[in-house]
Amino acid sequence: MRVSIIVLAIGMTLTGCRTIINLYEPIIVSDNEWNMLGRDARHSGFVVNTIEPPLQLEWTRDVSGGVTTGSPVYGDGVLMIPTLSGFISFVDIVSGDEFGFINLRATTAAAPAVKDSLLVAPVYAGEISLRVYNLKNASLYWEIQTGTVETAPLIVDRFLVAASTQGVMYCFDLPETTEVWRTNLPARIYATPVSDGARVVVACSNGVIYGLDLREGKILWKQPTGAAVFATPVMSDSLCIVPSLDEYVYAVHSRTGALAWKTFIGTKAYSGGALADSLFILGGTNETVYALNVKTGSIAWSTRRRGVVSTLPVVAGSVAYVGFQSGFLVAFDVQTGNILWENRVEGRIRMSPVAAGDRIVVISERSEMYCWKSEQ
Repeated sequence: MRVSIIVLAIGMTLTGCRTIINLYEPIIVSDNEWNMLGRDARHSGFVVNTIEPPLQLEWTRDVSGGVTTGSPVYGDGVLMIPTLSGFISFVDIVSGDEFGFINLRATTAAAPAVKDSLLVAPVYAGEISLRVYNLKNASLYWEIQTGTVETAPLIVDRFLVAASTQGVMYCFDLPETTEVWRTNLPARIYATPVSDGARVVVACSNGVIYGLDLREGKILWKQPTGAAVFATPVMSDSLCIVPSLDEYVYAVHSRTGALAWKTFIGTKAYSGGALADSLFILGGTNETVYALNVKTGSIAWSTRRRGVVSTLPVVAGSVAYVGFQSGFLVAFDVQTGNILWENRVEGRIRMSPVAAGDRIVVISERSEMYCWKSEQ
């Protein structure tokens, strides 16, 4: 529990508006927390520690401003939540109390990303696309124009990667606030890029997956799918796993782009998946959760539960947590697909859950935030 309270606030003119950041205490996030969409640059959605069901509800809180898609991020004991009203809300994970806020004065629906004390917030519409804030001294660090951004920013070491809907990929040196490269792709981008540390992989609305060199932006390879891609790719070792709207899941080698396997699951997947040891877990529009073998693509299990899945799962050790638009948060046994526990919230779950330390956090479309902890 935080005991000291330091109020840090700034106000400054940004594109004709006034933006404010207010924090009760500086925030510094380590690299092994929930730093971005899908937790890390591989979008693994995986944490080692098992959060065993049944879960006990610790607290609930209203998130003013409204939420839809995207995801919170978490670190240093603080949740950071993007809202449709243009705020990043900060909430203490133990108490559920407000820890501060950023008023962006513009809508943000995609997940932010945080490294050390720098928070990158995507801004929808307007002249500025990304704003970077220093959470150590509560100041604006940088603002970036890339064109419209509907995907989450990606941080790989010191590099910040962003994709505009117009099909332009950007890479910036985050500490130095400089552009490293930009690469034009021939189609729009609605899926958040992923990285294995040496390459960036991005899928486009033309159904093609592209591999780019992280440090130069050069297109290294491309691999077609049968339809547009909206789901977030996931990187497992040397394989990049990409669900496409053609109802197949594709696995390509991140170094060469060669197809390792593709598996027909018979449903459209708009969100993406998470890794659980040798399994890739995802849900789709047919109200079913699937587990695919990462190496072969074979379906290890599938379990149906009423409700469309439009969020990324969270895998906490041997348990996968999946949010459904029917309002259920469901815990699945990773190896068998058996349902271990479930709880229904008020409203649809369209914002991806996160594992915040030893807790699972879900925010419903009715702007209610729920924090659960294992009863054991």
